[in-house]
Amino acid sequence: MKIFVNKAVQWNDGSRERTGKVKQVLGDHVVIKASTGEEYIVNKSRVEAVTKVASVGEVVTAGTQRYKHDVGGSEFLGRYGEFDLWYCRQGGAWPTVAARYGDSTEQMYLGAASLPSIREAASRAKQRGLPLRQFEGLRECGSC
Repeated sequence: MKIFVNKAVQWNDGSRERTGKVKQVLGDHVVIKASTGEEYIVNKSRVEAVTKVASVGEVVTAGTQRYKHDVGGSEFLGRYGEFDLWYCRQGGAWPTVAARYGDSTEQMYLGAASLPSIREAASRAKQRGLPLRQFEGLRECGSC
């Protein structure tokens, strides 16, 4: 990924996700002015470009998956704030979307249209032309 001055980025400082704008590029590090006003020097490998801001506090990135999701037939849709978004084919009978917020099987929401992370996943799936059936209500899923 190319990093440019004034580009909006996010990174994890070890305890939480942070966002800010690149102030200066220094070889394999960048100086970032965080949204809080503080400045940080961060290794480029830990920085991701922000692709859009959905609403206050909700950052959307393409990025790579953060959490384990070893369900066959699933397609990674990108990251949304703290969530990894997935399209789950489920053998084609009931394809749906999932928003994972951890590695364990209990740390995932599936097909709940009222959650912002699920709405974002559904929107990304539709943009890719993936078939999708909406579910009513919230379901926590051990495997999709």
